[in-house]
Amino acid sequence: MALPRRWGISGEVTQPVSAPYLTGQFLVALPGIGDPNFERAVVALCAHDAEGALGIDLAQDFAEPRLHVLLDQLALPLDKAPDAPLALGGPVEPERGFVLHSRDWSGQDTIDVAGRWALSGSVDVLRAIAEGKLLGQRCPVDGRVYFPSRGSCPQHAVTFGDEVVELSDKGTLVTFSIVRVPSDNIPLELPYITANVLLDGAD
Repeated sequence: MALPRRWGISGEVTQPVSAPYLTGQFLVALPGIGDPNFERAVVALCAHDAEGALGIDLAQDFAEPRLHVLLDQLALPLDKAPDAPLALGGPVEPERGFVLHSRDWSGQDTIDVAGRWALSGSVDVLRAIAEGKLLGQRCPVDGRVYFPSRGSCPQHAVTFGDEVVELSDKGTLVTFSIVRVPSDNIPLELPYITANVLLDGAD
């Protein structure tokens, strides 16, 4: 299947563009797409087969509500999860909600998307976010634990198995940077600090 002229493919290409289906790829709306619903869209294709497709637009966020409002409505704790913005997701079925996440967590309704990420649509994934657990995955070759999960070991290029390692919320500060330049995508008061922390129990 050739891509429509108004869409481009982005990210690590794991199958040829001419392949029948594009599950696990990103579609990027090119300028002049002509549909305001998809202007500047970046769509993560979570399912694509002969019966249709399911994609989540990651490029646009709700101004309100944010994650804490949603967790509060579900009577879930707010103290461990960041009050992150919620993506619009797209114009189809706006009453439904999905969470795109790494493959180190799985619930009963979780879909593995081509071994690259996972998609869940039940309250279980929100409960896991609210609990604030830090989950890594272990390389089956040398036993090193990686966080956040990359889906596969960057050293040995093998897919992680189902083993999940719960990590401590303590670690060693490796690097940090003081940010003094504003960004439209990061609504934090300046200045703020970004840091890389090696969690205890991770490699």
